[in-house]
Amino acid sequence: MQDSICTASPTFFQGKTTYEIAFFFRRAYEFYAKTFGEGNIISAVVHMDEKTPHMHLCFVPITKDGRLSSKTIIGGPQGLVKLQDMFYEHISVYFPELKRGIPKYLTHRKHLPVYLFKNADMLMEHFDEISQAINDIGLIKSKEKKAQAIELISRYAPEMAKMKEQIKSVDRYVESLKGQIEDQKDVGRYWKGKTAELEATIKERDGKIDELREKQKQIQKKLDLLPPGLLEALAAEEKERRKRNKRIR
Repeated sequence: MQDSICTASPTFFQGKTTYEIAFFFRRAYEFYAKTFGEGNIISAVVHMDEKTPHMHLCFVPITKDGRLSSKTIIGGPQGLVKLQDMFYEHISVYFPELKRGIPKYLTHRKHLPVYLFKNADMLMEHFDEISQAINDIGLIKSKEKKAQAIELISRYAPEMAKMKEQIKSVDRYVESLKGQIEDQKDVGRYWKGKTAELEATIKERDGKIDELREKQKQIQKKLDLLPPGLLEALAAEEKERRKRNKRIR
């Protein structure tokens, strides 16, 4: 089974009536039925309860000679781009204001995984208490308070132990963004009027990345104060504790 999502940008749906939105998804369904065979569609459900209306459509990739073959029907990444081109040609007849997004193979876009932002935000949320705990390990003579500090750090040890590698990932991503801006100048000759729009998107994304890098580096400065090997040991213990909790549930 193939699970797909059909939608458009949030601005496209702004100001449209329920009827107009329904009309968009009916025309979209027509494309799926024509392209993949209506008898091969398992379900088509429109979600209106999130920020941007979208349709989840599931179908079975059956070839004309009756074989089950996603490779033949979809055709991999290049085939998917072609299908998106075909969908745009179909839907733009009814909604000429829609524009085709630039395929990834032309923009060479890369994305950072969401968990990097979540990890940094979670650790920054507890930054003050983690910082105090790290300071306490080296300064407090009381065994009880030192144990409390270590216990607090243990809770976040698996996420903190990965911070150095995550900083490297973000730095590599920033370098790729710089390359993307150069790429857009060439892409812009092919896709008129898109370069400025893409550069604005990249600058906005770059600002978010700068914020993430700053958070990561603040956290890493504190982690460097810990005794060698302590964080790795705590991370291993916490991972094992989480595994045990999953088994118990």
